[in-house]
Amino acid sequence: MFLSELKSTLKLAWPVMLGQLSYIAIGVVDSIMVGSLGTTSLAASSLANNMFIIPMVFGIGLSYAIGPLIAIYRGTNDQSSGIRLLQTSLILCFFTGILGFIFSYLSADYMTYLKQDAAVVLEAKPYFSLIGLSFIPMMLYMPFKQYCEGHEHMKAPLYFALSSIPLNAFFNWIFIFGHLGFDAYGLTGAGIGTLLSRVILFLSMAVYVIVNPYFKGINFKTITTLVYDSKIAKRFMKLGVPGGIQYVFEAGAFAASAIIIGTMGKESLAAHQIALNLASISFMLAIGISSASAIRIGHANGIRDFDKAKHIGISSITLATIIMALSGLIFIFFRFDLAIMYISDTEVVQKAAFLLIIAAIFQISDGIQAVCVGLLRGIEDVKQPTFLILIAYWVIGIPMGLLFGIVFEMNEVGIWIGFVAGLSAAAMLLSRRFFMLLKRKKEIYLQPT
Repeated sequence: MFLSELKSTLKLAWPVMLGQLSYIAIGVVDSIMVGSLGTTSLAASSLANNMFIIPMVFGIGLSYAIGPLIAIYRGTNDQSSGIRLLQTSLILCFFTGILGFIFSYLSADYMTYLKQDAAVVLEAKPYFSLIGLSFIPMMLYMPFKQYCEGHEHMKAPLYFALSSIPLNAFFNWIFIFGHLGFDAYGLTGAGIGTLLSRVILFLSMAVYVIVNPYFKGINFKTITTLVYDSKIAKRFMKLGVPGGIQYVFEAGAFAASAIIIGTMGKESLAAHQIALNLASISFMLAIGISSASAIRIGHANGIRDFDKAKHIGISSITLATIIMALSGLIFIFFRFDLAIMYISDTEVVQKAAFLLIIAAIFQISDGIQAVCVGLLRGIEDVKQPTFLILIAYWVIGIPMGLLFGIVFEMNEVGIWIGFVAGLSAAAMLLSRRFFMLLKRKKEIYLQPT
């Protein structure tokens, strides 16, 4: 049973994992291309992305409720509710995208008050506004992607996501360095590339869902007709908002850490950006497993097969553990080679390489906590996990980072030790919550009526 579920989880997860990798690959390509401009540009990219991470991960977490709900509707043979969920979520995700853009536009001027390097702030401002604008097409893309994945239709989102990597690199080549008759915009050009590639990704995914005969009941009129089902919206928001807040607590801890590290110098911030960028690659693999697991668990929850749900959970956690352990080994043995891909500055490379050793230590915990978030979302449990994540990152992780980083004067290394503490706590608390809740659900369901 275990091996069967492991194979099923991997079969569903690998396209999502590669799709998630493609998103982070865009960030890696951006960082490498921007890194060629120098330490200031790379640090400015880090500052802007870490400030925008809060609205971005909230929006992503919100949209991740769509896939499990579609799987639940599939389990109960309720196709019409699935269509209304897509229509309703498009409206809600669009307004989330607008709010994210407003946040970036209004808060760009407040970077000055974060005690960052003046040259870094100056370069970050226009880039910050552009990635905020690109958040709108990104949020419109997510409902179509999640609708496909909720139907276990994984490959199309993967292919579109993979195609966005060279597309983004091409736009970067044009606008960062100035080719094909355009001026060289530097870091701002990376923002233009991100915006254009996300617009094309959204439009491509939308057209695919509309014209695909597999998705019955979906057509151009269905999508363009503004349908808002308040009952479905309530269920979506009940699952999506806490899910978004969960990601905010985690990403907020990393963003706050980046701002703290930024006060230690642009070399430390650039090293943090490199190490975090690489750690995000393996994290996206875990998120891919988490998304696939949420959909599989959602379907098992819909048909009330809790034994199957337990085996899905165990196989998903095992798969994440194996993959993240391998990632950790890569970080340790190739830390200098990986860091030097981004920048030639010797001090930054040395700092980033040491941070990658710490990243290797928290890989397994990071993978387990990411998967457990998806497993709990699949059984529609988000409120208690949100509280547990708050405890792990903001009561344990951040204070530990401040203790080692500021009090013990270990600088960025001390901040990253806080990551180890926070992620380890999250992994223990969330995995315990999942198995206890699943046992309780099974007992309640088996009680005679």
